[in-house]
Amino acid sequence: MDARGIRHDKLVIFHCIVHQQSLCAKSVKFDHVVSVVTDCINFIKKRDLNNRIFKQVLKDFHADYDDLLSFCAVHWTSCGNMLGRFHSLLPEIIEFRNLKKFPLPELEEEKWLCDLGFMVDITKHLNDLNVRLQGPDQLLHLMFSKIKSFTPMLSFWENQLKDNDCTHFPTLKKYNPTSCAQYALECAGLLESFNARFHDIKSKHQIKSISKAPTRTQNYKVMTPWNIWTSRCSNFIVFMYQRKSFQTWELALSNGHVFLEAPIYANNFFLKWTSQKVVTGQG
Repeated sequence: MDARGIRHDKLVIFHCIVHQQSLCAKSVKFDHVVSVVTDCINFIKKRDLNNRIFKQVLKDFHADYDDLLSFCAVHWTSCGNMLGRFHSLLPEIIEFRNLKKFPLPELEEEKWLCDLGFMVDITKHLNDLNVRLQGPDQLLHLMFSKIKSFTPMLSFWENQLKDNDCTHFPTLKKYNPTSCAQYALECAGLLESFNARFHDIKSKHQIKSISKAPTRTQNYKVMTPWNIWTSRCSNFIVFMYQRKSFQTWELALSNGHVFLEAPIYANNFFLKWTSQKVVTGQG
């Protein structure tokens, strides 16, 4: 490093962001759901005869899939994929267990099904974030901006679930839970885990200069990156949801106090959330 003129004390060291995100995902503890799903899958797949009979049941029911998925702790997205596939084939699994005269009460218990629905939805959100963090050309400021845009949504979902609003949890919504307070607490715990894991990045002064877009010019309407204004949109939407006031949004846009880089993009983004006509900001 010294040969290239780079001083060691100027280097900024961060732990793997993708790994930290996967560790945050493990903070969601619904072992009573995962254990039942895992045992049920093992009951089907560990015996060839059971596996063949189950696949025949899937064919008879014209199921969307031809087999179940197993869980592997090494693959960070496998738990969410396993739960999603299990839920999709739930009627066929119940039919198979009844056929084998090994019924499982949890598979028809309302509270357990609500917990399963929540786990399917939250792991899907976390898997989507994990996939977006992977791939080529993932620079630090781009990855961090994706984390920053995800954490406000956790707070937004928490507030929704406190009001028993399952808009962003479609699988949970199918079971019409009487109370979503427990799931709101899980979102709050997940948010705390993200804040704790990524505190080292937020606390480093160097991230402020790294996060700035190198292509920024005075023409903010053209050159502002998606990730910067999306992150600010997410924060502002959470704020507006809590205040339940859209007049502040119009005033902020018209005065140019919010989203100084891209008010017109923020306006278009907000139009997707509401049919109200808002004032277009001046760039």
